[in-house]
Amino acid sequence: MNSLNASLLFNLSVILTLSYEAFLFLPSSGSAYDVNTHDYIGNCSYNDIENNRGEIGIVIRKQAQGNHYAKDMINALINYGYNKLNLDEIYAIVFSDNVRSLTCMKELGFVEYDRDENVLERNGISVDDVYLRLENR
Repeated sequence: MNSLNASLLFNLSVILTLSYEAFLFLPSSGSAYDVNTHDYIGNCSYNDIENNRGEIGIVIRKQAQGNHYAKDMINALINYGYNKLNLDEIYAIVFSDNVRSLTCMKELGFVEYDRDENVLERNGISVDDVYLRLENR
């Protein structure tokens, strides 16, 4: 697993250095790029902040999946949310068929607290919205 060696500051472009990779995060767009190749990795951001609760969201493009970027991006968002925004809780909404994201979130300490069933049908299978939260440690 990669580990962050730099903190994430959302008011400047930031280079996040991982133990094996590095990516550049552009806060104005939420975009993340590989520092060496300049390849687009995906997006990560706070989508909504209200009442000391912040909703996070990430998207990793298919070609960049499997490199632990998601875990590192979420950890950076968690650290920023608790240390800079003074949030009490961070939450995310994940489709129930997104096993990788659900596993990643639970490994980081998020717990399911609600579920909206049958929000869409994909490939003939009903998919739920899974609500996950992490309380300030």
